[in-house]
Amino acid sequence: MSYRSSLELAFILKCAKQGRTIVKCELPPIPYEADGRSRLYYPDFIVDGCEITEIKGLGFIYEKKKNEIEAKRKALEYFCCVNKQYKAKFVTNKDIEEEFKKKAKRLAIKSEGVYLKSIRTKRKRVKK
Repeated sequence: MSYRSSLELAFILKCAKQGRTIVKCELPPIPYEADGRSRLYYPDFIVDGCEITEIKGLGFIYEKKKNEIEAKRKALEYFCCVNKQYKAKFVTNKDIEEEFKKKAKRLAIKSEGVYLKSIRTKRKRVKK
């Protein structure tokens, strides 16, 4: 399964430990408006076949894009009201235990280790 952040991977690990079914969301994009512009929103996962789940970290990016994230949340909640077989869930880093976040970071570093090593090597060469 693909993921775009260590927090998403931590959520996948948590669901796996709980025996929950998790798949990458393949629903059509959900339209929403933010800052006067029409946009499309692609939720992260579907859990147990009915829970459309979005993963968001509560940090600098969240604060910077708070209005856009709230617009996504409202659009997802509306989508789930119309499509009653689904329920909406926003998950933040506060909802995921440290054990899963630590394991996800270790796994992400291992899977990208060669890439990270090559970046570090290039940086050292540039500094000389």
